[in-house]
Amino acid sequence: MRRSLWNLQFAGYVKSITDPRVDAFQQIQKLLFKAIVLESCGKGDYDLRGFGAQAIDFLRVDISRDIGQLEILVARSRHPSQWIKQTVKRDDWRQKALVFIDFFDWYPQDPNGRCSYPFVEVEVRGSSTSGEMERWLVPTEYVTARLA
Repeated sequence: MRRSLWNLQFAGYVKSITDPRVDAFQQIQKLLFKAIVLESCGKGDYDLRGFGAQAIDFLRVDISRDIGQLEILVARSRHPSQWIKQTVKRDDWRQKALVFIDFFDWYPQDPNGRCSYPFVEVEVRGSSTSGEMERWLVPTEYVTARLA
């Protein structure tokens, strides 16, 4: 729904990320997430101010058990500007908690582009003994979400 809304009603009209319609779209996607996801799982009172930037502690992402390894993008900061392609094996993710942040596409960098949200952005917990925070972009076709 969010993808169709952006592609049909916004992408053709927005010429830069400073266009006020980008902010309006971000508010709309928060409302859609609240109405479709949060209300249906009894979390309608969740504060969405950090939506898209902060992990939602009660939503976990599971990678398909049928996959032995997977190519993902990895960042090691809370506000990533650089993603590194990496192959992870099943054992690399099975012992970690993948906490949902948002669906991800590059459209803010290319407002005229169409989006498909090909990734789920997750915060990886239990990924480092040094305490370094890690985020992954995992292809959407390999994941399911669940309540923690």
